[in-house]
Amino acid sequence: MATPPGAHLEGALLAARAGKPAYIEKPMARHTPECDAILEAFGRAGVPVYVAYYRRCLPRFVKVQELLAAQAIGRLTRVACSLSAPPPAVPDAANPPWRLDAANSGGGLFLDLGSHMLDLLDHLLGPLQSVTGEASGAGSPLPVENRVKMVFVAGAGVPGTGCWDFTAAQASDSIVLEGTEGVIRFGVFGADPVRLETNRGTEVFDPPHPAHVQQPLIQSVVDDLTGHGVCPSTGDSARRTSVVMDAVLADYYGGRSDAFWMRPQTWPGRARGEG
Repeated sequence: MATPPGAHLEGALLAARAGKPAYIEKPMARHTPECDAILEAFGRAGVPVYVAYYRRCLPRFVKVQELLAAQAIGRLTRVACSLSAPPPAVPDAANPPWRLDAANSGGGLFLDLGSHMLDLLDHLLGPLQSVTGEASGAGSPLPVENRVKMVFVAGAGVPGTGCWDFTAAQASDSIVLEGTEGVIRFGVFGADPVRLETNRGTEVFDPPHPAHVQQPLIQSVVDDLTGHGVCPSTGDSARRTSVVMDAVLADYYGGRSDAFWMRPQTWPGRARGEG
């Protein structure tokens, strides 16, 4: 279901009514209530639903998972993720690209790109807990957020921070996993290799992406449906990422439990940005 998130619920409900499994693009929906409606429909239909957080199966991130499982950096002590990019071109603010239109996307680029990073952390470290954060949109002609920062707890009480800035002069992205015996560094969107830094030196791992980046995850869907394996990216796991994003963005949008995209004039974050 390769459509903007604003169309995910409608398409998913059609598939569930037909009794067909679905593979939905990420994020799963515009907000958690839509995720819940999808999960309820597929639960009633008795068929599975998967979400295209394909980085869970890419070789580069499988390697990170292996390093963590082998305790290559000892006990995990801190997590930090960040993503920066220059402001996107908006030729016509009255007709923004769908990724910057809350009715289509559920928010700004944090929904589109930040969701990949948050889902990967969920996959590598376990569900994120104690999530707090804030968003802003100053300096943009659009009402959606363009800067986000958050604090969270990952795994067994490991503190974490995240920062997403779509107003930066230069692009960069990074996840840093610090442990008692070393550090793992890697990017999520670029071609940077995985770096393992310990007192023995630095090791670099650079497994190439497959020709079609979603193929490994899609293969896991096929294996799951045929009883030959388990897909790691389901509606349940994808919902957790939507819960995290809603927690961080709730103050900006004046809550995210309703159709907030229909009432942009009430968004507290927009009012602050205009001020």
